[in-house]
Amino acid sequence: MDTTLAMFRRLAVSLFIHWRAQDSKRAKTTLADFHEEMGLENQRRAFSLVNSHKSRTLESS
Repeated sequence: MDTTLAMFRRLAVSLFIHWRAQDSKRAKTTLADFHEEMGLENQRRAFSLVNSHKSRTLESS
């Protein structure tokens, strides 16, 4: 169990480092900033899915 948690933590930190390196304005961002940005992106995608008139995801269910 501890090994799995450690692997997910390492993955999260690796994704954060990659995300931060993409833009020079993010040089002083924190992991909490990364989590907030990813949460906003998920909300944006969910909102567009709900408001779309024709969606392959909604048709398959």
